[in-house]
Amino acid sequence: MCYRWYSPRPKYRQADITQLPRVASSYHQVEQARLPRYRRYLKVYQTQNVLGEDEVNREESRSESKFTPSFTVQWQASDDMNLFATYAKGHKTGGFSDRIEDPEGDIEFDAEEVSSIELGAKTTWLDGALSLNANYFSMDIEGLQLSTQLEGTVAAFTVDNAADSTSEGIEIEMKFYAHENWNLGGNYSYTDASYDEFIGGADCAERLRNSDGVCDLSGEPLIFAPKNKWSLFAEYYHDDLFGDWDFNARTDIAFTDEHYTDISYFDGAKQGDYTTYNASMRVVSPNEDITISLIGKNLTDEKIMAWGLPSGPNILAAMAPPRELTLKVSYRY
Repeated sequence: MCYRWYSPRPKYRQADITQLPRVASSYHQVEQARLPRYRRYLKVYQTQNVLGEDEVNREESRSESKFTPSFTVQWQASDDMNLFATYAKGHKTGGFSDRIEDPEGDIEFDAEEVSSIELGAKTTWLDGALSLNANYFSMDIEGLQLSTQLEGTVAAFTVDNAADSTSEGIEIEMKFYAHENWNLGGNYSYTDASYDEFIGGADCAERLRNSDGVCDLSGEPLIFAPKNKWSLFAEYYHDDLFGDWDFNARTDIAFTDEHYTDISYFDGAKQGDYTTYNASMRVVSPNEDITISLIGKNLTDEKIMAWGLPSGPNILAAMAPPRELTLKVSYRY
């Protein structure tokens, strides 16, 4: 039997200083340039001694300077069609992990940087009754920041720059005013997001270890990145349906493809595809001071894992809310 002991979570103090000049101009072409400068200071100290180990005192600081431009070109092809293209760079500031495993260990992680392009169209049809929007996106992410579980532990995590990754896909959105009392709509997205190269993950499924026993997640999909997602809705509304009371009803159906919820990629941390159904009804008094709503979420009571955490041969899971039925009465005065 093996025990691994940890001192309480280290206390730390952190301060940020941000300078963010911004220039923007527009004439059929939108140009933006941002030159932020980040300076981050972190002091880490630990005051409790466990198992005779020395106290750990660390004081670190870092500064960053990033240029993150964004350019958008738009073309009004007709009264019912707008086309656009966008190029942008962005970043997430680096920092320090508050988990100190070694007094001399490296607790710093670098900034996460992203370059993205987006091509899209916004259109209307049938004299404005139907709107249809579509776009393609592609993102190259360098130094993806991940909180990873330390191998052989349950509740110990560290933040590090994992690897470079690529994400691209399409999004489609539709809304149709079918009748003066009916709205219909839906959306669909396809996402292909994976690590370009990621060797050295803290812990992973045995099938992902290379010949040296090191985790090789290259080519694996990003966590919480289902390939396919879609949803449909129908909404009915009627003024003065019950006397002078307004009535509104809506139903939704949503599908989410299978995806992993933890960087370990254990089978137990994989959420299978699922479909949820929601519905609601609402009545509003003539002077709009009383609203009565009946709301149902996840009506088929799907078992959905929000995230999974390996714990030996088991998976500790946090579940999304089960079926919910809510009666809500509000009075405004």
